[in-house]
Amino acid sequence: MKAIEIGNKAEEQASKFLRTKNLQILAQNFKALPYGEIDIIALDQNTLVFIEVKYRSKTKFAKAEEMLTYSKQQKLINAANIFLQENPKFENYECRFDLIAINKENINWIKNAFILN
Repeated sequence: MKAIEIGNKAEEQASKFLRTKNLQILAQNFKALPYGEIDIIALDQNTLVFIEVKYRSKTKFAKAEEMLTYSKQQKLINAANIFLQENPKFENYECRFDLIAINKENINWIKNAFILN
């Protein structure tokens, strides 16, 4: 399976998981050039959640949750700002950055994976 297919499968698995936790999925693969994309944007009650999905089939070198680098965090923050500019109805919502780390068959949902400085 190609990396893109694996990533898409992991993101779909994460979306299904989040729906079971009563989150409303607003967008998947939101493109915010030049910063890249946000894997999932969801509502958790009155909180707007920007979610990065990381998948690792082997944890020998690094677990999925260890792959959210500072650089990636900055890109997510910038992409989230673009989403908010394009969707002003969410401007007064609290925002949160989460990580869904998938290692083999385990899903680890890390709320507030990082906080804005």
